[in-house]
Amino acid sequence: METKHVKKDGEHVWNAFKQMKSYMEKSYLLLDQATPENYFVTANRRQVYDGVSTLLNSNLGHKHPRIQQAILEQLQRLDTASMFVSTNTAALNYAKQLLKATEDRYYSIFYTNSGSEACDTAIKIARKYWKNRGENRPGIISLEGSYHGSSIGAMMVAYGGYAMDDYALKHDYFYQIPVPDPLLHPEFGDETALVQHCLNVAQTLMRDDQACVGALIIEQVQLSNAAFALPQEFVIGLEKLCRANGVLLIVDEVATGFGRTGSLFGSEQIGVWGDLMMFAKGVTSGYIPMGGVLSTKDVFMTFWADNPESALEHGFTTGGHPVACAAASACLELLQTEQICAIAAQTGAYLREQLQALKAFSFVREVRGKGLMLALILDETIKIPGMEQWGVANIVSRFLVNKGILLYPDSDSTIIIAPALNVGKSECDMICAALRDCLEKIALLTER
Repeated sequence: METKHVKKDGEHVWNAFKQMKSYMEKSYLLLDQATPENYFVTANRRQVYDGVSTLLNSNLGHKHPRIQQAILEQLQRLDTASMFVSTNTAALNYAKQLLKATEDRYYSIFYTNSGSEACDTAIKIARKYWKNRGENRPGIISLEGSYHGSSIGAMMVAYGGYAMDDYALKHDYFYQIPVPDPLLHPEFGDETALVQHCLNVAQTLMRDDQACVGALIIEQVQLSNAAFALPQEFVIGLEKLCRANGVLLIVDEVATGFGRTGSLFGSEQIGVWGDLMMFAKGVTSGYIPMGGVLSTKDVFMTFWADNPESALEHGFTTGGHPVACAAASACLELLQTEQICAIAAQTGAYLREQLQALKAFSFVREVRGKGLMLALILDETIKIPGMEQWGVANIVSRFLVNKGILLYPDSDSTIIIAPALNVGKSECDMICAALRDCLEKIALLTER
């Protein structure tokens, strides 16, 4: 029997990162089904195209028969198991498959259920690594504008993006360095000078004995910073600094991984791989929650000892869940055998080119990103009469829903465009046409 819901029932589900009163009044959207063509169907039977891959995790789209089959087969074979008491064949199968896909740069996987958990896991591994080596190096460096999750540990890594006092959190031994983003640092007219400035700040921190820096965490395309792709020379420079100062490098591939930026992992494009690599989101194409941290053998072996105190006191009841691992195996196989990453790179270039035409609007500042992780940056000073309390990106995204397109307003001025990797050029054209219509409406409203 199908349950009928009224709008007020939405208050019983507390949505992520929402001021619930405003959300219920202005943005409430109730999804009921999905189609293989990557449309959501709402409870009132409207179709809305998923232009953001749920939240950059449904990389292979909705209702893929091969992934669904893998999930069903694993449910019938081994439906659940816990890493607290055993290892399971699905988890071992996927570990070997993923390690091979990274050309054996890594040695072991610690399984989690999400990107936030992967961040906390990487922090604990990095800090315990140094403890096991007899050194006190708890300091963690991250980049300004970064976001690595919403758990307590992940919040402290990206403390610049959170009101820490609201949660009574201190961020001792967590540091941030500037990124060479000209939108954040217009005072630097020259990119080379800006890159060098950012590297100098990192070097100073790493050499500060009081900072006790043991690890640096980077996301090579910063989704939370309007899909800013870190310059190659900056990433290479950071890696060199890490090696020169004995600092662990943690690469966050939660959003960038599994084809999203046009290669299996973003690390491939610059050739910089971390000592630890975080993953989640697209690993199962969003069908089952899953994440993890890949570790090199050097890091793993510091926990390999007869001394029980060297163990990593950490884990999740459903980490390495056999059904999630089976889904992940199917996804990775599809990515590798159907050339999906290369296709995503080509389609992403086409979509970005079409989006560039929107810069004809005076309030469109920039189009950024890589592959099918793209962002449209709008002038945040634009105010719409009668809607002054809303950021322009939120207004545009709401207009888009009415046109049957779902995108994600990541801030008051940033709209994320990240359709599934199997998106066609016709869907790209549809997204751009809808955006153009909405921006024309914004232009007319601001002229009043």
